[in-house]
Amino acid sequence: MKKLTVFVIAALALSLNLHAEKKTNLVKIQSGETFSDVSKDVTQALSEENTGGNTASLKVVWSGAEGSCGMYNPTLKDWSAASTMVVNVFYPGKAIAKLNLVVVPKDLKGKSRYEGRSDSSYVMKPGQNAVKIPLGDLVTNGGQPLDLKQVVQFYFSPDAKALEAEKAYTVFFQEIYLVFP
Repeated sequence: MKKLTVFVIAALALSLNLHAEKKTNLVKIQSGETFSDVSKDVTQALSEENTGGNTASLKVVWSGAEGSCGMYNPTLKDWSAASTMVVNVFYPGKAIAKLNLVVVPKDLKGKSRYEGRSDSSYVMKPGQNAVKIPLGDLVTNGGQPLDLKQVVQFYFSPDAKALEAEKAYTVFFQEIYLVFP
């Protein structure tokens, strides 16, 4: 009976390990990394505020509707095996707002930069948010599946309505990572 119990426990542990998801940070905020691509109307700074249980957050403030922040030439370029992008973020605003995400692949498939990239928006409520983006659902602005084999840029931009209402749009990014099944 003891051998059967040990075997069952070992098989269960192996099964759980095989089904464990792997997370890979796109921006290593907890190690002090900040966005590499920041517009002039955007400021960013590491912060100890609104960390979501982590040691740091990346406080980003937009003062203009045209600004964006993200990573140009990210370390991890091949997102094709990932299932989800997760953005853990604290939004201190007073009303529901949207966070816009743009993903740009290297191969635009002969399309213009706008048609070949993917633009999408995600709802944030005031307070803590875990924005989960199914990568398989992303399509280009030209209506084609997004090629995630070689991502050359991704960035975030503000919700223009929230920016207009609050004059400055602040978000605390805590984690930005991909989930690999």
